Amino acid sequence: MKSRLFLMLCVPAVACAKQEPPPGTHPDRQAPRVVETYPSYGEAVPGFEGDAWIQFDEPLMNPRNIERTLLASPAGRYEVMPGRTRIRVRPEDGWLDGVVYYFALPAGIADLLRNRTAAPIELLFSTGTDVSPTLVKGHAYDRVTGRGSQGARLLFLSEDSVPYTAVSDTGGVFRLPGLPYGDYRAIAFIDQNRDFEYQDEFEPGDVVPFELTDELATASVDLWMLPADSTPPVLASVEVLDSLTVRLTFDDPLDPESSLADAVIRIQAEPGDRTWTVVDIVVGRPVEPVVVPDSIGVDAAPAVPVPQPTGLSRRPAQSFVTVTVAEPLVAGTYRVEASGMPNLRGLVGGGDANVDYVPPPPPTEVDLDDDAAADKSEDMP
Repeated sequence: MKSRLFLMLCVPAVACAKQEPPPGTHPDRQAPRVVETYPSYGEAVPGFEGDAWIQFDEPLMNPRNIERTLLASPAGRYEVMPGRTRIRVRPEDGWLDGVVYYFALPAGIADLLRNRTAAPIELLFSTGTDVSPTLVKGHAYDRVTGRGSQGARLLFLSEDSVPYTAVSDTGGVFRLPGLPYGDYRAIAFIDQNRDFEYQDEFEPGDVVPFELTDELATASVDLWMLPADSTPPVLASVEVLDSLTVRLTFDDPLDPESSLADAVIRIQAEPGDRTWTVVDIVVGRPVEPVVVPDSIGVDAAPAVPVPQPTGLSRRPAQSFVTVTVAEPLVAGTYRVEASGMPNLRGLVGGGDANVDYVPPPPPTEVDLDDDAAADKSEDMP
């Protein structure tokens, strides 16, 4: 009777016990590891059917939105089927023969204790001949800002028309291994309608050719995505910044690397025929010169270069030019005419507009007294 009672009391205790590591063991802090892939990385499997998969060494936390973050090449729609320890992938329209497939699961795949992988997990195989030991890599840049563009779609097209693809990361960097040897066009664009095709009439983009051969198995490609625009820049407004400086704003970003050799700015008093001589035209803001003291003394500070924005490899494109005139403007209305202004696509435009200039009032005696008092206080010990 006592033994039966002992068993009855122990059964619920076992059922209610928590699954914990045995005493003295260290808690699991390792991210899930890949133990097998099918097909194997770099394997050639002609006539492949079924699912490709990646097997992990422990149960996974159900990854959400993995279909949206999976990098898959060629371009197309893929089904992603997460399981307990395995993630399966297959194209919605079936596998194509003679094609190289590449998949990259994003970093962050987690186990049940929320240990996450720190790097993408790759799978590469061919449904035709052997995978070539090639790599195409580079940057996709936004030409307006001059910075790397996150989420740009890359297409690598050759004569076989297979749309091999990649996506740029947060710094605009992209890579794709295993492309077959051949001549390609690299296309970087913002896939606004998510159709995997470049519509240059409304999507920013760029196209650069490259090749992959036995002797040149790695290609480095930089692409500068231009705004989709088929019209020349038009003068939108004029602003007088001070008596010697005028800003002209256009409806397009202008080419900051253009010499402006054909640019003409005419500033004329209205009414009248007096014209102010333009001595300098700069796309965007003028570069501030480095200040060098006339003589270096004990208390003189060394010249410090003007800090420039970091992370840029080309000058950002601005939609305005800064114009400097030889003589100060006087109060009145001015007619400003511009021509020969190139946008980023090399289209040249201009326009005309009126602007009023009211000089700032001269300093009053009170302002002068305040300035003198401030100078005197600085001289006091």
